[in-house]
Amino acid sequence: MSREELARFRAGLGLDAPLPVQFVTILKQLATGEILSLRTGQPVLAMIADRLPITAALLGARSP
Repeated sequence: MSREELARFRAGLGLDAPLPVQFVTILKQLATGEILSLRTGQPVLAMIADRLPITAALLGARSP
């Protein structure tokens, strides 16, 4: 990865901002559910909601 590509990647994630700005941004994203998966770009809460019924079924099916 070239320096330019790395700089674009860091800027896309907001890692080029000062730490206090990064912290506030993450808190806002957590509060509003806007955290995106780095791998897929989908909202993390939507991904969890999609998988929650299967997880609950598996937990309910386990033997005590």
